[in-house]
Amino acid sequence: ERLLPLVEQAIEARVIDAAPDGLTVRFAHALIRNALYESVLPPRRRAWHRQIGETLIAQSAAPDPDAVAYHMSQAGDPRAVTWLMRAGERARWALAWQTATLRFEAALALLDDDDSALNERGWLRFRLAMLRRYSDPGAEVATLEEAERLGQATGDRALVAYARFYQGMLRCISGDFRRGIAVEQDG
Repeated sequence: ERLLPLVEQAIEARVIDAAPDGLTVRFAHALIRNALYESVLPPRRRAWHRQIGETLIAQSAAPDPDAVAYHMSQAGDPRAVTWLMRAGERARWALAWQTATLRFEAALALLDDDDSALNERGWLRFRLAMLRRYSDPGAEVATLEEAERLGQATGDRALVAYARFYQGMLRCISGDFRRGIAVEQDG
């Protein structure tokens, strides 16, 4: 009720449009939304994004991981990593490999300087190599070598084994059968 006069003024000024059912409103043009967004000071925007992300989490048993990840990322909240990984897994299961790759890369970028997250970084590199293995198998060998190194540093034997096996597989796919088989046999 308190917002109704403001909403009516905004509709009359053609800043927003109301849906015929009256349940939702949206900006009449993306430029209006962008101009208003940019006029808000960054610290306030971060607080709003954090609040929106927390509201999305609280309002649903299964919130949209992409929406939560977006808002947590914009807020600079460390929980963005978890939500980016969930969004990446959801995309991977939907066979949206490019989207999954983007989400995992974004999560990895947030963790790159975090020495307490070596294991997560290793598994993210492994996931990325698996998603990109057919586009450039030779390049992904290096990604898997880094995943293996991180697995060794954290004592994650499963990560080491998977990374080493798939290094061999990708070497074979690239035509380097001798080294590929040798790597797989060493694992």
